[in-house]
Amino acid sequence: MPRTIIDASKPLVPDGSPDGPRTQIFETGDIRQPTVRVSRIEIPGESGTHVLAPYYLDINGATVRDIDVATFLGEGMVIRFKLGAPDGYIGEAEVAEGGSALLREGDIALLANLSTPEMAPTLTVEAAEWIVNRGAKMVGFDEHFKVDMDGSYETHRVFLEAGVPIIRNLVNLDKCSGGRFAAMALPLSMEGLASSPVRVLLLD
Repeated sequence: MPRTIIDASKPLVPDGSPDGPRTQIFETGDIRQPTVRVSRIEIPGESGTHVLAPYYLDINGATVRDIDVATFLGEGMVIRFKLGAPDGYIGEAEVAEGGSALLREGDIALLANLSTPEMAPTLTVEAAEWIVNRGAKMVGFDEHFKVDMDGSYETHRVFLEAGVPIIRNLVNLDKCSGGRFAAMALPLSMEGLASSPVRVLLLD
């Protein structure tokens, strides 16, 4: 049966900003051979949709390439939230209500804010612990969902100390049907990275 492919990755757009991606195009060749173009790319590890490894918070933690590649492939579900006021929190009760029916051990759990960007909620430590205790192998957040309050990394730490990579800045999660999906979220295969851009495709 045909299934829908959803690209949940935020496009990388070079905008000239100091912290953004940069590209250059070099041409090679002359009249004796075809002219070809080669791209040079400079991408900060936290640009666009990206994944964080335990090394992000722990100097002795696993880097992106240390993580078993099977972690970035699998099945999962989107846990959806819609808040009516800004600066709200998503706690253990809310994630349990939204995820307990479908979330299984070994799943990829994606959290979606279906409200406006101004209503961006923050996940609590207790909610993160519930997701880890349910056995999720990776967790992801859409671009209008906060993992922690600014300046705090306690919720990040719950996931990363448990070996659960975190994907940030997902898009198009509202296009998922609400059931289970298959996912592929592959980072760069490069040594020593704490974070990496990642292309996330969902088979709904």
